[in-house]
Amino acid sequence: GPGGTISPTGAVLVMTGTDKTFAITPDVCYSVANVVVDGVSQGPLLSYTFLNVTVDHTIAASFVAATYTITSSATGTGGTIAPSGVLTTACGSSAAFTITVDPGYRLSTLTDNGVDVTAAMIGNTYTILSVTADHTVVATFIPVPDIIVSPASLAFGNVLLFRTRTLSEIMNNAGIADLIVSNVQIVGANASMFQVTNWTGARTITPGGSSSLSVVFRPTSRGLKAATLRITSNDPATPVVDVPLNGYGI
Repeated sequence: GPGGTISPTGAVLVMTGTDKTFAITPDVCYSVANVVVDGVSQGPLLSYTFLNVTVDHTIAASFVAATYTITSSATGTGGTIAPSGVLTTACGSSAAFTITVDPGYRLSTLTDNGVDVTAAMIGNTYTILSVTADHTVVATFIPVPDIIVSPASLAFGNVLLFRTRTLSEIMNNAGIADLIVSNVQIVGANASMFQVTNWTGARTITPGGSSSLSVVFRPTSRGLKAATLRITSNDPATPVVDVPLNGYGI
């Protein structure tokens, strides 16, 4: 049948008392099903040697289309991979997996036989284009924080020159992992007229918790003054949040 070759093939003359070796070679995407010698099964061999040939012999090889096993799973909670479990896949075929992430989580890594293939995903799908070996595909999810600031901007209104007005900016953690606010700074053309007075360093905000920033406006010249309160955190979706600031010096 199809799927491979045995070499040499056909009627082979062998000198009496000598040995003769036959090589069995499967084609790509096939494997040896069985080797039969003189009517007796020898199993899926890749070679067979007749020793001290003194009589006629027969040898025949048969082949079978190769299949491979793909085991896919998601570790812990936070998302799913589909299809999941143990799949039998024909050699050379493709296999696609869809990764779905639950709210409050993100995909940490996707590995294929221990190699990180997260970057090979297209959208939420990972595809093995040509299966030629067994595979183990594992999706790992981790919880993430979610920063929400309130209000979206701070308007200080009219403030006398060299006087101050203080407003509060609230940082809320709507996620299910600790929110770490690593840096708070004021940037922009009039940044020197605004100041965060209660920032002393990185803050950790637990899930469902909040923390406030006290922002002071102190105009040193007349007119509209604007800057930006920039908040940096470990929220993977919005690692930097900008809060517009404005006020009038009068």
